[in-house]
Amino acid sequence: MGCSVTGVKSTPGDSPLQLGPKAEDVTKPINPLVFMLRFLLGAIAATYYVLVPIYMWVKDQVVPEGEPL
Repeated sequence: MGCSVTGVKSTPGDSPLQLGPKAEDVTKPINPLVFMLRFLLGAIAATYYVLVPIYMWVKDQVVPEGEPL
């Protein structure tokens, strides 16, 4: 999910958009606890993202239309 913007620059040369420094320094060593927390949170989110549509499809196949669950 994202957004794409297209266009044509009016003048040649460098872009007028000046970005600041990166927010995260990747030269420092990774904290294992933070890495594991991010990994678990991402795995839970991915599981939820995959299982909810499957559950909704199965529910649609099993429960007759118009019947309350």
